[in-house]
Amino acid sequence: MRIINLLFRSRNKASLTCRSDRTRASVSLPGSRLRSKPLGFTLIELLVVIAIIAIIAAILLPVLDQAKMRAQGTFCMNNLKQLMTAFKMYNNDADDYFPLNLRIGQYNDGGSWQQPYKNWVAGQEAYNGCQDNTNSELLVNTAPWQNCTQLAPYAPNAAAYRCPADESKSGPPGGNIGYVGPNRVRSYSMSCAVGCTNLNGGPQNDDICLNAIDTSAVWKTFNKESTLRAGMGPSDLWVLVDENPDSIDDGWFAFEMPWEHLTKWWNCPSKLHGNATGISFEDGHAEIHRWQDPGEILTTTYRQHITVDGDTIAGGNPDVFWMAQHTSVPATP
Repeated sequence: MRIINLLFRSRNKASLTCRSDRTRASVSLPGSRLRSKPLGFTLIELLVVIAIIAIIAAILLPVLDQAKMRAQGTFCMNNLKQLMTAFKMYNNDADDYFPLNLRIGQYNDGGSWQQPYKNWVAGQEAYNGCQDNTNSELLVNTAPWQNCTQLAPYAPNAAAYRCPADESKSGPPGGNIGYVGPNRVRSYSMSCAVGCTNLNGGPQNDDICLNAIDTSAVWKTFNKESTLRAGMGPSDLWVLVDENPDSIDDGWFAFEMPWEHLTKWWNCPSKLHGNATGISFEDGHAEIHRWQDPGEILTTTYRQHITVDGDTIAGGNPDVFWMAQHTSVPATP
């Protein structure tokens, strides 16, 4: 019986082998109807793959843009914290006085910083290819004859002065466009209500109208930490802001205090962080502040450097009111 089973299995195996051989032969015979599966994709399969990739890209690109924006915001806050640390160190070494914050103007003669001028930061930005746009030595050089930036000994990192979302370029010599040339070196400006006007610690035009619409109103300015008071403490007073690249010039940010329901922007903050800007406060903290009405804030184009003096907005602007609450208080309480 065992011999019969073995013979039967051998016969089946041989039959299967022959059948397999015939099948292979039939596949390889010329003119046979049996053909092997073609290699590669069909056009329909390729189009389906391309469509899937396009859908995935459409989903991921906005997410990647948001991640990039958040990363830039984090770096911007880090820059502002570095500068505020330098600001506080200067304040401690200068017998409680804040650094100089001079209103130099939009441009200087010759396009390079005049060395007699000392300031919290040296240099004036524009789109005209001037030396200040790209001269990082103005920010960090501590040599006695070049110590124009008073924060230089405390903030030796020139990269801390430039927001990563700022894509402005120096522009061509004598021109007025900001998308050609090397990167500019500074993005931040200081509140016009903060700082001194002379090396002896004189106040920044102590008790001034701050370009107010109501010129009869007098607002407090701050040249020492001890001049802060109830209603405007260190965590309330903003010091540095990420200014709009199309309007930044010197380190003095002009802000116009509102009058009742009338508001306007003088210098303009940026909104490069998703309709938000980087801003720091006297206690050293920094944040990315989101604007409620970004349509009233200049949109950065890098196509023309302008001096902003916006139209007065009747009905009030919530962002101007917020900024005013953190800029000054009436000089006489």
